[in-house]
Amino acid sequence: MKKRQNTRLGFVLFLILAVLGGCATVPTAAPIPPYTPLYGVFANYITEQCIQDVLPTLPAGTPEKLPRYWHALMDDGVLTVALCVGTEDLVNKLYDETGGGSVLDVKVRDAKIPVTIYDKNIIIDITVVTNKEQLIKAFNEREVLFVYSHSRYGNGWALHEEGLDEPFRMQADTIRIPKNQMHGYEGQIISESGGYYLLKGNTEDLDKVVPYPGYQLIVGLSCTSKGHFMKELVKMRAGNPSTMILTTNAGGFLELRFTIFKRFLAGVLVGEEMKKLVSGMNDTWQKVPDVFFDMYKIRTTVKAYRVIDYSYDDLK
Repeated sequence: MKKRQNTRLGFVLFLILAVLGGCATVPTAAPIPPYTPLYGVFANYITEQCIQDVLPTLPAGTPEKLPRYWHALMDDGVLTVALCVGTEDLVNKLYDETGGGSVLDVKVRDAKIPVTIYDKNIIIDITVVTNKEQLIKAFNEREVLFVYSHSRYGNGWALHEEGLDEPFRMQADTIRIPKNQMHGYEGQIISESGGYYLLKGNTEDLDKVVPYPGYQLIVGLSCTSKGHFMKELVKMRAGNPSTMILTTNAGGFLELRFTIFKRFLAGVLVGEEMKKLVSGMNDTWQKVPDVFFDMYKIRTTVKAYRVIDYSYDDLK
Protein backbone atom coordinates (compact mmCIF):
# COMPACT_ATOMS: atom_id res chain seq x y z
CA MET A 1 0.00 0.00 0.00
CA LYS A 2 2.78 2.39 0.93
CA LYS A 3 4.57 1.66 -2.35
CA ARG A 4 1.40 2.47 -4.33
CA GLN A 5 1.01 5.79 -2.46
CA ASN A 6 4.64 6.74 -3.20
CA THR A 7 4.17 5.88 -6.88
CA ARG A 8 1.03 8.02 -7.00
CA LEU A 9 2.77 10.97 -5.31
CA GLY A 10 5.67 10.71 -7.73
CA PHE A 11 3.29 10.84 -10.69
CA VAL A 12 1.49 13.92 -9.31
CA LEU A 13 4.77 15.78 -8.79
CA PHE A 14 5.86 14.87 -12.31
CA LEU A 15 2.57 16.20 -13.70
CA ILE A 16 2.92 19.50 -11.82
CA LEU A 17 6.44 20.12 -13.11
CA ALA A 18 5.47 19.12 -16.63
CA VAL A 19 2.54 21.55 -16.69
CA LEU A 20 4.51 24.46 -15.21
CA GLY A 21 7.35 23.76 -17.63
CA GLY A 22 4.97 24.00 -20.57
CA CYS A 23 5.72 20.45 -21.81
CA ALA A 24 2.45 18.77 -20.93
CA THR A 25 -1.23 19.39 -21.59
CA VAL A 26 -3.52 19.83 -18.61
CA PRO A 27 -6.25 17.15 -18.55
CA THR A 28 -9.72 18.18 -19.71
CA ALA A 29 -12.04 18.87 -16.79
CA ALA A 30 -15.28 16.98 -16.21
CA PRO A 31 -18.60 18.76 -17.01
CA ILE A 32 -18.98 19.52 -13.30
CA PRO A 33 -15.33 20.00 -12.48
CA PRO A 34 -13.94 18.56 -9.26
CA TYR A 35 -11.58 20.72 -7.29
CA THR A 36 -7.89 20.11 -7.87
CA PRO A 37 -4.93 21.90 -6.28
CA LEU A 38 -2.91 21.50 -9.50
CA TYR A 39 -4.62 23.87 -11.93
CA GLY A 40 -7.78 25.81 -12.70
CA VAL A 41 -9.74 28.69 -11.14
CA PHE A 42 -12.71 27.68 -8.99
CA ALA A 43 -14.72 30.65 -7.66
CA ASN A 44 -16.77 28.41 -5.37
CA TYR A 45 -13.88 26.56 -3.72
CA ILE A 46 -11.76 29.69 -3.30
CA THR A 47 -14.64 31.40 -1.46
CA GLU A 48 -15.64 28.36 0.59
CA GLN A 49 -12.06 27.78 1.74
CA CYS A 50 -11.88 31.39 2.91
CA ILE A 51 -15.16 31.04 4.85
CA GLN A 52 -14.03 27.80 6.48
CA ASP A 53 -10.97 29.61 7.80
CA VAL A 54 -12.95 32.66 8.97
CA LEU A 55 -15.92 31.20 10.85
CA PRO A 56 -13.99 29.57 13.73
CA THR A 57 -12.27 32.90 14.45
CA LEU A 58 -15.44 34.99 14.88
CA PRO A 59 -16.27 36.27 18.38
CA ALA A 60 -19.46 35.04 19.98
CA GLY A 61 -21.24 38.39 19.71
CA THR A 62 -21.26 41.29 17.27
CA PRO A 63 -18.45 43.79 17.88
CA GLU A 64 -19.59 47.12 19.32
CA LYS A 65 -18.16 48.94 16.33
CA LEU A 66 -17.35 47.78 12.81
CA PRO A 67 -15.51 49.85 10.16
CA ARG A 68 -17.52 52.06 7.82
CA TYR A 69 -16.42 49.99 4.84
CA TRP A 70 -17.96 46.84 6.40
CA HIS A 71 -21.36 48.50 6.68
CA ALA A 72 -21.06 49.95 3.16
CA LEU A 73 -20.42 46.47 1.76
CA MET A 74 -22.54 44.25 4.02
CA ASP A 75 -25.63 46.14 5.20
CA ASP A 76 -27.70 45.12 2.17
CA GLY A 77 -26.89 41.43 2.77
CA VAL A 78 -25.01 40.90 -0.52
CA LEU A 79 -21.27 41.26 -1.15
CA THR A 80 -20.48 41.41 -4.88
CA VAL A 81 -16.90 40.50 -5.79
CA ALA A 82 -14.89 40.28 -9.02
CA LEU A 83 -11.68 38.22 -8.91
CA CYS A 84 -9.67 39.35 -11.94
CA VAL A 85 -7.07 36.86 -13.19
CA GLY A 86 -3.97 37.74 -15.20
CA THR A 87 -1.73 35.83 -17.57
CA GLU A 88 -0.28 32.39 -17.02
CA ASP A 89 3.36 33.46 -17.01
CA LEU A 90 2.66 34.64 -13.46
CA VAL A 91 2.60 30.98 -12.46
CA ASN A 92 4.51 29.09 -15.16
CA LYS A 93 7.12 31.74 -16.16
CA LEU A 94 6.41 31.34 -19.90
CA TYR A 95 5.89 34.66 -21.73
CA ASP A 96 2.20 34.95 -22.56
CA GLU A 97 1.67 37.36 -25.46
CA THR A 98 -1.75 36.28 -26.64
CA GLY A 99 -3.41 34.91 -23.50
CA GLY A 100 -5.37 31.77 -22.74
CA GLY A 101 -3.90 28.56 -21.41
CA SER A 102 -5.02 25.71 -19.20
CA VAL A 103 -3.20 26.25 -15.91
CA LEU A 104 -5.47 29.20 -15.03
CA ASP A 105 -8.46 28.03 -17.04
CA VAL A 106 -11.70 29.02 -15.30
CA LYS A 107 -13.47 25.88 -14.08
CA VAL A 108 -16.15 27.66 -12.01
CA ARG A 109 -16.65 31.31 -12.97
CA ASP A 110 -19.64 32.33 -10.85
CA ALA A 111 -20.76 31.37 -7.38
CA LYS A 112 -23.17 32.60 -4.71
CA ILE A 113 -22.08 31.46 -1.29
CA PRO A 114 -24.23 32.10 1.82
CA VAL A 115 -22.51 32.88 5.11
CA THR A 116 -23.61 34.18 8.50
CA ILE A 117 -21.31 36.85 9.96
CA TYR A 118 -22.17 38.42 13.34
CA ASP A 119 -25.73 37.02 13.12
CA LYS A 120 -26.19 38.67 9.71
CA ASN A 121 -26.97 36.52 6.67
CA ILE A 122 -24.79 37.54 3.71
CA ILE A 123 -24.55 36.21 0.17
CA ILE A 124 -21.07 36.39 -1.36
CA ASP A 125 -21.73 36.82 -5.08
CA ILE A 126 -18.38 36.23 -6.80
CA THR A 127 -17.39 36.16 -10.46
CA VAL A 128 -14.04 35.51 -12.14
CA VAL A 129 -12.93 38.14 -14.68
CA THR A 130 -10.58 37.12 -17.50
CA ASN A 131 -11.06 39.72 -20.27
CA LYS A 132 -11.60 43.44 -20.85
CA GLU A 133 -15.34 43.25 -21.45
CA GLN A 134 -15.84 41.44 -18.15
CA LEU A 135 -13.61 43.94 -16.32
CA ILE A 136 -15.63 46.90 -17.64
CA LYS A 137 -18.81 45.15 -16.46
CA ALA A 138 -17.23 44.48 -13.05
CA PHE A 139 -16.22 48.13 -12.64
CA ASN A 140 -19.81 49.05 -13.47
CA GLU A 141 -21.56 46.56 -11.17
CA ARG A 142 -19.33 45.07 -8.45
CA GLU A 143 -18.51 46.40 -5.00
CA VAL A 144 -15.11 44.68 -4.76
CA LEU A 145 -12.56 44.23 -7.55
CA PHE A 146 -9.43 42.22 -6.81
CA VAL A 147 -6.87 42.14 -9.64
CA TYR A 148 -3.91 39.77 -9.99
CA SER A 149 -2.02 40.89 -13.10
CA HIS A 150 0.93 42.46 -14.85
CA SER A 151 0.92 46.26 -15.25
CA ARG A 152 2.71 46.16 -18.61
CA TYR A 153 5.00 49.03 -17.56
CA GLY A 154 1.94 51.14 -16.84
CA ASN A 155 -0.01 50.37 -20.01
CA GLY A 156 -2.72 48.56 -18.06
CA TRP A 157 -3.74 45.26 -16.50
CA ALA A 158 -3.10 42.22 -18.72
CA LEU A 159 -5.89 39.67 -18.30
CA HIS A 160 -5.89 35.94 -18.88
CA GLU A 161 -7.80 35.70 -22.15
CA GLU A 162 -6.09 38.58 -23.98
CA GLY A 163 -2.49 38.28 -22.83
CA LEU A 164 0.33 40.75 -22.43
CA ASP A 165 -0.05 42.31 -25.87
CA GLU A 166 -3.63 43.49 -25.24
CA PRO A 167 -3.74 44.96 -21.73
CA PHE A 168 -6.74 46.85 -20.37
CA ARG A 169 -5.67 50.33 -21.46
CA MET A 170 -5.96 52.73 -18.53
CA GLN A 171 -2.94 55.05 -18.65
CA ALA A 172 -3.14 58.73 -19.60
CA ASP A 173 0.55 59.52 -19.09
CA THR A 174 3.53 58.70 -21.27
CA ILE A 175 4.74 55.10 -20.89
CA ARG A 176 8.38 54.00 -20.92
CA ILE A 177 8.79 50.39 -22.02
CA PRO A 178 11.92 48.36 -22.88
CA LYS A 179 12.19 47.65 -26.58
CA ASN A 180 12.62 43.95 -25.92
CA GLN A 181 9.28 43.92 -24.04
CA MET A 182 7.15 45.34 -26.84
CA HIS A 183 6.53 41.97 -28.53
CA GLY A 184 3.14 42.31 -30.27
CA TYR A 185 1.93 45.26 -28.19
CA GLU A 186 0.66 48.08 -30.41
CA GLY A 187 1.07 51.62 -29.14
CA GLN A 188 1.92 55.06 -30.49
CA ILE A 189 5.67 55.55 -30.17
CA ILE A 190 6.60 59.15 -29.37
CA SER A 191 10.36 58.69 -29.20
CA GLU A 192 13.06 56.24 -28.23
CA SER A 193 16.04 56.44 -25.94
CA GLY A 194 18.65 53.72 -25.62
CA GLY A 195 16.84 50.45 -25.06
CA TYR A 196 13.45 52.09 -24.41
CA TYR A 197 10.45 53.40 -26.31
CA LEU A 198 8.30 56.25 -25.03
CA LEU A 199 4.64 55.55 -25.82
CA LYS A 200 1.64 57.84 -25.80
CA GLY A 201 -0.77 57.01 -22.99
CA ASN A 202 -4.09 55.37 -23.78
CA THR A 203 -7.22 55.10 -21.59
CA GLU A 204 -9.62 53.73 -24.22
CA ASP A 205 -10.75 50.78 -22.09
CA LEU A 206 -11.08 52.61 -18.77
CA ASP A 207 -13.03 55.34 -20.58
CA LYS A 208 -15.80 52.79 -21.27
CA VAL A 209 -16.47 52.28 -17.57
CA VAL A 210 -19.64 53.68 -16.03
CA PRO A 211 -18.60 53.97 -12.37
CA TYR A 212 -20.41 51.89 -9.78
CA PRO A 213 -22.64 54.39 -7.95
CA GLY A 214 -21.99 53.11 -4.43
CA TYR A 215 -18.90 52.33 -2.38
CA GLN A 216 -16.23 50.36 -4.26
CA LEU A 217 -13.12 48.63 -2.91
CA ILE A 218 -10.40 48.14 -5.55
CA VAL A 219 -7.32 45.96 -5.01
CA GLY A 220 -4.61 46.07 -7.69
CA LEU A 221 -1.86 43.49 -7.24
CA SER A 222 0.24 44.37 -10.24
CA CYS A 223 3.68 45.95 -10.41
CA THR A 224 3.60 49.50 -9.00
CA SER A 225 -0.15 49.81 -9.50
CA LYS A 226 -0.30 52.83 -7.17
CA GLY A 227 2.14 54.87 -9.25
CA HIS A 228 0.80 53.65 -12.57
CA PHE A 229 -2.96 53.65 -12.10
CA MET A 230 -4.26 55.35 -8.96
CA LYS A 231 -4.74 58.76 -10.57
CA GLU A 232 -6.84 57.34 -13.39
CA LEU A 233 -8.80 55.03 -11.07
CA VAL A 234 -9.72 57.95 -8.79
CA LYS A 235 -10.79 59.94 -11.86
CA MET A 236 -12.88 57.01 -13.13
CA ARG A 237 -14.70 56.76 -9.77
CA ALA A 238 -16.06 60.29 -10.37
CA GLY A 239 -16.43 61.19 -6.71
CA ASN A 240 -18.18 57.98 -5.64
CA PRO A 241 -16.78 56.65 -2.34
CA SER A 242 -13.81 54.36 -2.81
CA THR A 243 -10.97 52.54 -1.09
CA MET A 244 -7.90 51.39 -3.03
CA ILE A 245 -5.27 48.88 -2.00
CA LEU A 246 -2.48 49.12 -4.55
CA THR A 247 1.17 48.17 -4.86
CA THR A 248 4.17 50.48 -4.60
CA ASN A 249 6.69 48.28 -6.41
CA ALA A 250 7.14 45.07 -8.37
CA GLY A 251 6.03 41.57 -7.46
CA GLY A 252 4.75 38.45 -9.27
CA PHE A 253 1.75 38.15 -6.97
CA LEU A 254 -0.37 35.41 -8.51
CA GLU A 255 -0.13 31.82 -7.27
CA LEU A 256 -2.44 28.95 -7.99
CA ARG A 257 -4.46 28.90 -4.79
CA PHE A 258 -5.16 32.66 -4.54
CA THR A 259 -3.81 32.86 -1.01
CA ILE A 260 -3.57 36.66 -0.84
CA PHE A 261 -7.13 37.03 -2.12
CA LYS A 262 -8.42 34.63 0.54
CA ARG A 263 -6.56 36.57 3.26
CA PHE A 264 -8.10 39.81 1.94
CA LEU A 265 -11.64 38.41 1.74
CA ALA A 266 -11.35 36.97 5.25
CA GLY A 267 -10.37 40.39 6.60
CA VAL A 268 -13.26 42.09 4.79
CA LEU A 269 -15.82 39.58 6.06
CA VAL A 270 -14.86 40.05 9.71
CA GLY A 271 -14.51 43.84 9.40
CA GLU A 272 -10.81 44.02 10.06
CA GLU A 273 -9.41 47.53 10.38
CA MET A 274 -8.04 48.41 6.95
CA LYS A 275 -4.41 48.97 7.93
CA LYS A 276 -4.37 45.65 9.77
CA LEU A 277 -6.00 43.93 6.79
CA VAL A 278 -3.35 45.26 4.41
CA SER A 279 -0.57 44.29 6.82
CA GLY A 280 -2.00 40.76 6.85
CA MET A 281 -1.99 40.70 3.05
CA ASN A 282 1.70 41.67 3.09
CA ASP A 283 2.44 38.95 5.65
CA THR A 284 0.73 36.43 3.38
CA TRP A 285 2.53 37.68 0.26
CA GLN A 286 5.90 37.35 1.97
CA LYS A 287 5.19 33.66 2.57
CA VAL A 288 3.77 32.91 -0.89
CA PRO A 289 6.93 32.66 -3.04
CA ASP A 290 8.76 30.19 -0.82
CA VAL A 291 5.62 28.14 -0.20
CA PHE A 292 4.74 28.15 -3.92
CA PHE A 293 8.21 27.16 -5.08
CA ASP A 294 8.48 24.51 -2.38
CA MET A 295 5.08 23.08 -3.35
CA TYR A 296 6.18 22.70 -6.96
CA LYS A 297 9.77 21.70 -6.13
CA ILE A 298 11.23 24.65 -8.03
CA ARG A 299 14.72 25.50 -6.78
CA THR A 300 14.45 29.27 -6.65
CA THR A 301 13.05 32.01 -4.45
CA VAL A 302 11.61 35.48 -5.05
CA LYS A 303 12.24 38.24 -2.54
CA ALA A 304 8.81 39.45 -1.46
CA TYR A 305 8.88 43.01 -0.15
CA ARG A 306 5.98 44.63 1.71
CA VAL A 307 4.68 46.55 -1.29
CA ILE A 308 0.89 46.15 -0.83
CA ASP A 309 -0.28 49.58 0.27
CA TYR A 310 -3.44 51.12 1.74
CA SER A 311 -3.32 53.81 -0.93
CA TYR A 312 -6.56 55.74 -1.09
CA ASP A 313 -9.77 56.13 0.92
CA ASP A 314 -12.50 58.77 0.63
CA LEU A 315 -15.29 56.87 2.39
CA LYS A 316 -16.92 59.27 4.83
